Amino acid sequence: MINRWILCLSLFTILALPLSTVAQAPDPLFPAGDGGRLQVVTHLRHESAVIDGYFSPLGTIYVAGTLDGQLHVWQGLPSDDWLAGEKRFSVEGYVPGITVTGFNSDETQLVAALGADGSELQILDARDGSTRTTFNEHDAPLLAVDFAADDQVIVSWDLFETLHVWASDSGDDVLSVEIARGYALSQDKAFLAVIDGDTMFTVYDLATGDAEFEVDAPNAQAVNYSPGGRWIATWGQALQVWDSSDGTLLFEADDVNATDAVWTPDGRFLMTQGFETATVWAIGDQGEINAGDIVDEFSVSDNQGGFKRLVIAPDGQRLVTVDQTDGGRLWQITDSGDVQQITALQGIVDDVLISPDSRTMAVLRLDFLTRFWDLDRNAILSGITLPATIEFSPTWQLIAAYTGSTVVWRALPSLEWDFATEPIARPLRRSDLRPVPTDEIARLLGIDSSTFLFAIARTEDAEWIQVELSDGMIGWLRVNTLLLLGAESDLLALPVLPTAETTFQDPNDDLPFLLGEAPTPLEDLTLENGVEGCFANLTVLVLAEADDYTQVDCGAAVGWLPTETLVFGE
Repeated sequence: MINRWILCLSLFTILALPLSTVAQAPDPLFPAGDGGRLQVVTHLRHESAVIDGYFSPLGTIYVAGTLDGQLHVWQGLPSDDWLAGEKRFSVEGYVPGITVTGFNSDETQLVAALGADGSELQILDARDGSTRTTFNEHDAPLLAVDFAADDQVIVSWDLFETLHVWASDSGDDVLSVEIARGYALSQDKAFLAVIDGDTMFTVYDLATGDAEFEVDAPNAQAVNYSPGGRWIATWGQALQVWDSSDGTLLFEADDVNATDAVWTPDGRFLMTQGFETATVWAIGDQGEINAGDIVDEFSVSDNQGGFKRLVIAPDGQRLVTVDQTDGGRLWQITDSGDVQQITALQGIVDDVLISPDSRTMAVLRLDFLTRFWDLDRNAILSGITLPATIEFSPTWQLIAAYTGSTVVWRALPSLEWDFATEPIARPLRRSDLRPVPTDEIARLLGIDSSTFLFAIARTEDAEWIQVELSDGMIGWLRVNTLLLLGAESDLLALPVLPTAETTFQDPNDDLPFLLGEAPTPLEDLTLENGVEGCFANLTVLVLAEADDYTQVDCGAAVGWLPTETLVFGE
């Protein structure tokens, strides 16, 4: 009886402790259940279609490349000098699919491979785009470029497998490797591991360009460092794991035929990916397990065509595999290195992103439905329709996606940042988006009251504003159908697009005008050389004027009319 009372008293004491003393897990960076609450917070507008867009490693910069050959640099995280989403600069020389970039450690400098052949390297000031250094010894487009060795050198690797190490201040060539099958930087970027054409594996000190050691690695096709940099793995037909300090071979396995190798974040295991089978290898002695032992092997079913990709969560407890048919699977990695399947992912998987705290997974699908998984519960908690081009900022506070010439940033409502471009309004009720500022023409679509609107221009009388939607569509809305989110001065500060009204061609007949592709008298226009779609007594946008002719946008057609056929507003 006494023991029972002591137990009860102990339980009461524990329960009576202040809540602050009870350890609680921190909130996730991006709660999986909040995916459906994402809001559009800003637009980054470009004059040409966006081909590529991504955040810098620290998230201070967002880079976009456009079809017109421009590389655009925008502010990412807000700072004392920049608003989030503020334009820093643009430079010429971007080539879609060829231009690569890299950042120095504090992201004050940007190195970019610019020019038609993608082989000219420029070091740019990341604040204003001014060129610090230009150098070019490559004969092929670059595959990768990066700052290293405390930003004192730049490592670049091209399509012809030539690798250069440059002094970042002068552009002097510190080191060249004519045939580099693959390379890897140590975690601190002080050392460079290279597999050359003779299947020799060499580690260089980047501060001096001198070789630390060189060993024979036959049939090696790729290389990477373990987390922390203690080990280096080379793989291809065989797998070798080396001590990074002196090149001592830890273990070697033949006939592995690995196409990829991924370390667990703690460096205790290395996972190699073959076409049909993935293998987990022990690194170092771990109780009854010895270095080089196979801890586990797993595969997908025969009709899935083998593995395409392995993604390990930052905490090393979850694994996602994507097979050759774009099917995804979620697995658990135990402390002993065993891999156990949890579930199959639904739909055709385009990409998989896992938050830095390993608690949320975003599965991007080819049907544009992004689903958010709670990895603590192994469950889908929310979903949202997003373009397939999405990328999270490093802190998972922003999601960027581009469609057409617009990059759209989304965030949760709790993000209270000031953006360079803010939404101006949202509809009071479902409103009709028109191609030109008039109700006398078919609508483009209906806009519901939850849509945040970003304004481009207004009419002279400020009764209509031109807006851009998150999918890049542009149209006009009546101001009296909107709830303004800012001051009226924000509306009046918008650029004014002039309008006019077409007149009747014949008082007894309301026929559509034929527009000219160039300034042409109406009597000289026919169905063969004219543009249909511009009706009489219709509000049109004025685009340009030349002598006695005016170029107009009628909503369904763009072309030229004699100025005498138009009545201009005051």
